[in-house]
Amino acid sequence: MIEHDRLVAVLARFAPGFSGAITVDTVLTEDGLGLDSLALADLISGLEREFGVRIAEEDVGLETFGTVGDLLRFLRSRAGRPSHNLRHAEDASLFKALQPGRERAPFIMVNGDVFGDGALYCVNLVRRLGPERPFYSVSSHGTNGGRIPATIEAMAADHVHTLRAAVPDGPYLIGGFSHGALVAFEMARQLTASGCRVPLVVIIDMPPAQPGPQRHAHRSTTRVLLKRLRRAARHRLERLKRAAATVAPAGPTVAIPEHIDPRQRHRTPAWREAQWKTYQRIVRLYKAGPYPGAVTVMIARDGHYRERLSDATLGWRSVAGQVQTILVPGDHLTAVTRHTTTIARHLNRCFARIGC
Repeated sequence: MIEHDRLVAVLARFAPGFSGAITVDTVLTEDGLGLDSLALADLISGLEREFGVRIAEEDVGLETFGTVGDLLRFLRSRAGRPSHNLRHAEDASLFKALQPGRERAPFIMVNGDVFGDGALYCVNLVRRLGPERPFYSVSSHGTNGGRIPATIEAMAADHVHTLRAAVPDGPYLIGGFSHGALVAFEMARQLTASGCRVPLVVIIDMPPAQPGPQRHAHRSTTRVLLKRLRRAARHRLERLKRAAATVAPAGPTVAIPEHIDPRQRHRTPAWREAQWKTYQRIVRLYKAGPYPGAVTVMIARDGHYRERLSDATLGWRSVAGQVQTILVPGDHLTAVTRHTTTIARHLNRCFARIGC
């Protein structure tokens, strides 16, 4: 059985700034140990190495990563379980209820992480929104081993179908980060066109179309974001065989070398590179259509889009009927990983404004 003291020793390595006693009631995130989404990703890799368990994205939620006690119970339930009994990645749903409920309108967050770790920052976010707000995290296509639709519009249509099956009646409050913001915007367009009420659409640091290349750009958008995403997953990549270094061709599906266990496809460098290139291509092709409703755009103060675009709305005024902009701290990635408290505060104000 996994002992409490052994888990505490592991947690202490990943939260060196925490000075108090780590008990079963200690919260893992910023309110307790101080772990943000990047630190949580590193912790998951450390837990897998230390205890010999596999932790998939669908395992990440308040019931497992809420407190030390929640995590201990989860690890004990997994200890000694043969790996072939674990859920395969392709069995995991892209639509996950981090905080179910019917009392209030649900907030649906298209997390925008193409590698499958996006629910980590959403765990922090839902905690800060409070226990009364139903919260659903929507992961990127392909992160569960399934196919990747060829367009943002097709991705949105697939998520709308899943959403309507899980939550048949609106109103729907929808948000998205990075490319997930484009998918969220398309979901709002499709839901509105079908007669559903969508009183809130939140765009987090993403323009409606990719800006063209600039001769004197201060830094490469792709290089910076990819570097940060790789940093969050570095412990996972250390355990991989470098035999899978050949990049699979980008496209709607990703070929997996025969010698790689299909359950590990989402952990290979080849898969991650192909996944990234596929989404780059899809995002470049997207051009947002008109939307009669209002959108709220949260813009990272130090983000590359704010630096590159002269329009204070990042271009959303050209497609939306009404645009409200909010400046949030951080860059494109840290705005959601390091500053979830600020994001949550602005979201709650949006909920209060629309009365949902």
